[in-house]
Amino acid sequence: MSTAVRRRTAGGSLSKLATVAAMLLVTATMAEIVIVTATTAEIVIVTMTIVIAIATMTEIVATGTMVLMITTAVTDVAIQSDFV
Repeated sequence: MSTAVRRRTAGGSLSKLATVAAMLLVTATMAEIVIVTATTAEIVIVTMTIVIAIATMTEIVATGTMVLMITTAVTDVAIQSDFV
């Protein structure tokens, strides 16, 4: 095999290795994007869980307020009717 042929073969192998390295870099970058997307989705899920908890607490307070209003109304009726 001549020197020129050996140089072309070596250059071709390096070119193939560079192509493989570039493809691996792209694959790794895509994997990082997937990880970031999954992390963002997890943050959204946690945030929505907090929002649901706040809404539940608000509903509990609203229900408590309604019970208090009913109790007050019933007490007022009882006082006006001389039941107390």
